[in-house]
Amino acid sequence: MPSPSRWCRSFLTLCGAVAAGLSCTGCLTALFKSADDAARSTDYRVERPRDGWTATDPGGGDQTWRNDKDGAVIGVNSVCGQERDRSLKELTRSSLVGLGLGEAKADGKPLTVDAMPALRSDLEGALDGKAFSLTITVIRGRACVYDVSLARGPGAGDHAADYQKVLDSFRAREAH
Repeated sequence: MPSPSRWCRSFLTLCGAVAAGLSCTGCLTALFKSADDAARSTDYRVERPRDGWTATDPGGGDQTWRNDKDGAVIGVNSVCGQERDRSLKELTRSSLVGLGLGEAKADGKPLTVDAMPALRSDLEGALDGKAFSLTITVIRGRACVYDVSLARGPGAGDHAADYQKVLDSFRAREAH
């Protein structure tokens, strides 16, 4: 597994984007390989969030939207062919270590997304002294691992309905 400084770069960008206005990427792309080397899935689809979200450059991720009012970020990412047999809890914990939240609970809530096992975790933390909250759902398919994330800074709206819309719309060809 790459060093934490290498694999967490994209995940830190997602969370830091809420406050800093940077491009957003996801945790799993960087967890396994650099964004340039990661194999991605093109065999899944999600619906965009409701009105008020603008598609942005996903950096090393697959898809990213920023809320027009408060800068919250929803991102969707995939990594294929690597370490997909690791537990969902382990994949989530690895992401949290990269945020400096190694002691944070990654137990999360098990669920099924498009007939595939998933784990949803909600947490709060600080990055460079700026508070944020993060919801991340890690989904394990037969060939790929996906994540759907919502990062928001202080004072941002709840956006649970927007996040849930994206998550509920997730469809991977490998699940069917």
